[in-house]
Amino acid sequence: MKRQISWALTLLALVVIPFGAYWMAESSIQAQRGQGGYACGMPVLALYLLAVLVAGVLSLVATVRNVLAFRAQPAPRPVWRVLELLIVAAPLLLGVVVALMLWVNP
Repeated sequence: MKRQISWALTLLALVVIPFGAYWMAESSIQAQRGQGGYACGMPVLALYLLAVLVAGVLSLVATVRNVLAFRAQPAPRPVWRVLELLIVAAPLLLGVVVALMLWVNP
């Protein structure tokens, strides 16, 4: 059950959050252009940064659950489970990099 929840959170972090941010950014641009002018990209940048950070937090939960499931397996653990851990942790690594970039260079 831990792995299924982990994969569901990973799917949410890798697919749903980025598409939601893209949809919100496009609607923001269309609303700005609809008022007869240029579109400012700062709200779009804020949406994308927020999406990366939210995906990183979701991936943190998914990674913890997947590590717990990995540790519960018997000793000869398959190599593909390590690859699974890396896939689940990918949004977390990206979120940490973005958070560090925002913290070091505000």
